[in-house]
Amino acid sequence: NGTVFALGGGMYNSAVASVEAFDLAAGAHWTPLAASMTTPRYNHAAAVLRGLIYAAGGSSNGGNSLASVERFDGGAHSTWAPVPASMTTARAYFALVALEEGGAGVPPGGLLVAAGGVGNNDNVLASAEAFGPAAPGAAWAAIASLATGRSWCAGAALHGKAYVSGG
Repeated sequence: NGTVFALGGGMYNSAVASVEAFDLAAGAHWTPLAASMTTPRYNHAAAVLRGLIYAAGGSSNGGNSLASVERFDGGAHSTWAPVPASMTTARAYFALVALEEGGAGVPPGGLLVAAGGVGNNDNVLASAEAFGPAAPGAAWAAIASLATGRSWCAGAALHGKAYVSGG
C-alpha cells in the first residue's frame, strides 16, 4: 500500500519491539506506530504474504535465537498477534521468503520459507522449513536443507521458487 515498515531491531545491545512506518506518498518522516510487536527481537527476518507482515526468529535480549513468529494485520485492526506455530528451529540471521499461491507446489494461501541462519550455540544452520498459514492446523515443517550452512543471508522469491544467497 505504499508504506515501508521498520520492525524491531537492536538499540544499544537491547532488542526492541517498536514499529515505524514511512508513507511513500506523504514522505517527510517516519511515524512510530501504536502497535508494537509482541516480542522484542533483532537479527530477525520479515516477509509479506497475502497482505500480512510476518516477523520471525531473531535474537532475544539475552542473545538467544528465537523460534517464535508473529504477524501484523495493517487493516482496520492494525495489531500484531503471535502465530500459533513457532518454527521448529530457533534461528537468527536467516532468510525468510514468502511464496504466493499459484507457483508449483505452493498451497492455496501461500507459503513462508525460513532457511539458514544461526541457532543457539552459534551454530550456522543449513536447515530450512516451510509454513502454510492458511492450512488447517498449520505447522512449520522441515524441507530440504541448503547444501551449505549460511548466515547473514538474503532471500527472494521468483516464479514460485525461494532463492537464498550470500552468507
